[in-house]
Amino acid sequence: MATARPGWSRRAQYGLFFSFLAVIAGIIVGLILLVVSLVAPDEFATLRGAALDVTGPVASALHEVTATAQGLSSGAGDYWDAVSQNGELKRERKAMLRRMVEAKAIYQENLQLKAALQLRQHTRDTIAAGRIVGSSFNSPRRFAILSAGARDG
Repeated sequence: MATARPGWSRRAQYGLFFSFLAVIAGIIVGLILLVVSLVAPDEFATLRGAALDVTGPVASALHEVTATAQGLSSGAGDYWDAVSQNGELKRERKAMLRRMVEAKAIYQENLQLKAALQLRQHTRDTIAAGRIVGSSFNSPRRFAILSAGARDG
């Protein structure tokens, strides 16, 4: 006599078998509808609209779940990007501080050199005004006679 497996009845086997048949039939019907909707999209526009109306609440709920998951993943990605950007900004700051110290040293050195040479800032004030009064044309070098004095400006 054959012993029956515990918890495994013929009724459960039939239920599992018919559920597999239902899944396979659903897949076949879905594929047929997909092919027909791709070949003749205008024929099933109303059916497609009705299907969207029926599945709308479920789709919106699933959209909230996917939006939350995407938000979590993008938030984590943004965090890691911020960490790498923070490290890069710290390196740039150190380099800028070094360049700033060098620039201050160069500026101080320039001030010391100007003081040693007694250089002053030049102004664009008029010092003297003059006119050409005459010139020589007969020599290989041209000489000019200028009139510049106290009464000329």
